[in-house]
Amino acid sequence: MDTRPCKHCENPVARSAKRCPSCGGKDPYPLKPQEIMLGCGVIIAIVVAVMISNQYKKSTDSRNDRIQHSSSVPQQKSVTNDAPSWYQGSKPWGEISEEGQRELLEFRSKFEADQSRASEPSISGYDPAIVRAGEDLIASICDDYGVDEFYKKPAVFGSRMVVWLPETAWNKLSDSEKESIAVYLSSRFTNWGIGVGRVSGKDVLADRLIRKH
Repeated sequence: MDTRPCKHCENPVARSAKRCPSCGGKDPYPLKPQEIMLGCGVIIAIVVAVMISNQYKKSTDSRNDRIQHSSSVPQQKSVTNDAPSWYQGSKPWGEISEEGQRELLEFRSKFEADQSRASEPSISGYDPAIVRAGEDLIASICDDYGVDEFYKKPAVFGSRMVVWLPETAWNKLSDSEKESIAVYLSSRFTNWGIGVGRVSGKDVLADRLIRKH
């Protein structure tokens, strides 16, 4: 059985558990940042697949009948026959209905807006020494806890750039050290956050955001 420590009491708990059998805590199974992003991607793929399937499902015609009469069936009007560079669906873009294309374009537009907001650079000036100290401190913590190189740099999380650190390490930092990390992030991004979690192997589990900007 796939288990991880409960985020409330740290006793082993199954992936499918809704409550910890030891302490009764809700949602005891924390997710990694990569799993959150992967889960979002899977949900998006399923929604798109269902939407396309519903628009082109035939209620009674057999496949042979559709092929035989395809020449007499008018094509649905498309917004454009040229697929956007980001589209990787199995169905040709030109065969998607006008409504379907618009929904995909609107969804993509929102996704790109979030990505753009997250990576929006800071325009304020900060002390380079403090900025470097914050960046070096993050790298040092990752090395001390043996976590993946991924956690040394901020990653997109919703509409923010977030750095994820082991909670035990964060709790040991002085106020000035915590502030140096905040200054480092502020010097790079307008929208940022600091998240903490327990370490599992080479990963930091995304338990919660403790700073948002």
